[in-house]
Amino acid sequence: MDGEVQMDWEFQKLRRHYCGLMEELFEGINRTKDTSRWMTFESRKSSFALMEDWCGYSPNQTQIRQREDSMRQSMIDQQSLGERGTVTAAMEIEKRNLKTAALSAMAALCGGPVSVTTESKANLQFDIRPSSVKFALNQLGFYVHLRKDKQKAPRSKITISDLQPDAQRNMVAVILPWIQIIELQLDPNGGPTAYSYVLLANLFEITIKSSSGLHHEVQALWQALATGPHAGNVQLVLDFIMSLCLDRREQNFVEYAKQIVVFLSTRTYPATTRLREIAVVTVLWDHYIPLVQEQAREMLIHLMHELVLSKTDDEFSLHAKKSIEDFIESIRRHDVNVVWAYEDNNGKVDDQDNKVPASMENLTTEVVKFFEVSYPGVQERWGKLSLTWATSCPVRHLACRSFQIFRCILTSLDQPMLADMLARLSNTIADDDKDVQTFSMEILTTLKTLICKLEPSDLLNFPQLFWTTCACLDTINEREFLEALGMLEELMVRLDFSDPAVRCLLLDGRPPRWEGHFGGLQALVYKGLRSSVCSDLTLRVLNNLVQLPDDELIGDDSRLLFAILGNFPGFLNAMDQSNIDAKSIKTAEILAEVAEASGYSTISRALSGFAASRYRSSKDFLSQLVSALRETFFPQWDFGSLTFLMDTHG
Repeated sequence: MDGEVQMDWEFQKLRRHYCGLMEELFEGINRTKDTSRWMTFESRKSSFALMEDWCGYSPNQTQIRQREDSMRQSMIDQQSLGERGTVTAAMEIEKRNLKTAALSAMAALCGGPVSVTTESKANLQFDIRPSSVKFALNQLGFYVHLRKDKQKAPRSKITISDLQPDAQRNMVAVILPWIQIIELQLDPNGGPTAYSYVLLANLFEITIKSSSGLHHEVQALWQALATGPHAGNVQLVLDFIMSLCLDRREQNFVEYAKQIVVFLSTRTYPATTRLREIAVVTVLWDHYIPLVQEQAREMLIHLMHELVLSKTDDEFSLHAKKSIEDFIESIRRHDVNVVWAYEDNNGKVDDQDNKVPASMENLTTEVVKFFEVSYPGVQERWGKLSLTWATSCPVRHLACRSFQIFRCILTSLDQPMLADMLARLSNTIADDDKDVQTFSMEILTTLKTLICKLEPSDLLNFPQLFWTTCACLDTINEREFLEALGMLEELMVRLDFSDPAVRCLLLDGRPPRWEGHFGGLQALVYKGLRSSVCSDLTLRVLNNLVQLPDDELIGDDSRLLFAILGNFPGFLNAMDQSNIDAKSIKTAEILAEVAEASGYSTISRALSGFAASRYRSSKDFLSQLVSALRETFFPQWDFGSLTFLMDTHG
């Protein structure tokens, strides 16, 4: 292979695809009667030798490692400082994938003859000498194997790997007291002695083979070694696993090493302080670097084992324990019900639901359910912590995810929490930047969720929510206006605005430093009629507002006029159809009732005639209604009506 190609990291993915191709190709050829017709022995041996350099077990591993280091450094030098960590992680993952693909393909290539004699009597073969030597040694040891030392036989039977899980647990219980009193020792070169090395190597193997099924037992072994009377054991363990990772340069070893470090540090912090770790793993659940995703999920699994499952014997039923284990297994499987992608509900699409991934709701609900039993109040503390991060985190995606998590586990609201959100919103609302708008939308959606979940009596304790809604209706951004309009609609559902006491309480809660003239609530929604996206919701809110009495909070006596003008296009369109739709009839009846209650009988008759389908054409209806409006509101509002129509329907 060309030397420059071997030194180019850009071909790493191509090498992996080549391995997959060779594996599938030879497995297909191997099913034919004459394999050498399609792939000669020389071709197969050449491919095997080529992939031997990629599998991580080549005889020339030292030179290959130097070449990989050179490629890695060359690739990293081309990146900016901020991207080097991401590139390094991606390269490690690609290297691991290539190694797996190469080993799998090499195993497939071994499925044919390992030697062949050519027509020229030349003997071609794979290098099988190591296997021959091993076979010869095994043969020499056959007698010794049969002639066992009876004194050593009981000790040789103390094994764990081949036992059933229950028997493995019993084995751990037997060796645990012994592990607690062991002192690991160093040799003159600074490494562990042979005795200590064997012990650590065996514990590491147990961790690899049994940590998923015997999580608590494996954790107890490492903790016993670290918390015994010999304090130096911890440093020696850390040096051992770090040396092992550097020597092997194997990503899987790094994963297990991190797991051991977590085991050793478990007793360092009380369980109540682990809440931050729960918050961290959930906001990093969809991180764009796969390695970070995997570690976040493994950390949650570890926390579930350490803080929840470890207490199942005393506080949980067998059914509850099974539910937790099923939940952990769903995380390991990356079940769609508990995982979400980086782009899911990230605020960059105009969806009109609660803007939270369904899997996030499922995950947070399950986590709260399981942790709440052992640690009451975790939901409220987690919610406050998520909101703190949402309003202070400089990374916008993480801040947005924190808002979403807060909405999922929301239980209560206090004045400092609301003040933090409003402070951030005041700096981001009506901004031209799309990313800033995304952040503002998360805050607005969170405020809307608060309005939906709080009891009416609690809502009245936070008049800031109402006045924030009024202020946000003045935004220049369509999506923000639509969300603020939704907030207003929810407020009108939750609070009885027809009650003078409610309106008075809200009016008294107006911020003392409110800037500009406040012309009433209804006037703030008119501009929604300009937008095809907002018009339906605007008319719905408008038709609810017009039924409320005139006052400083709602608006003046011109509200009926502008409500009718806002509904004009819908009325005329309904008359052009074969039958007037029920929605238009209902709106006309509402406006007619308001007009009648206000003493505007001519307007009431015109609208009632429309609702009863008495007009033969839209022209007749238009003439009758305009005449009634002119008689009632003009000339006082003639100019205002003209500008309103030009502004909203022009």
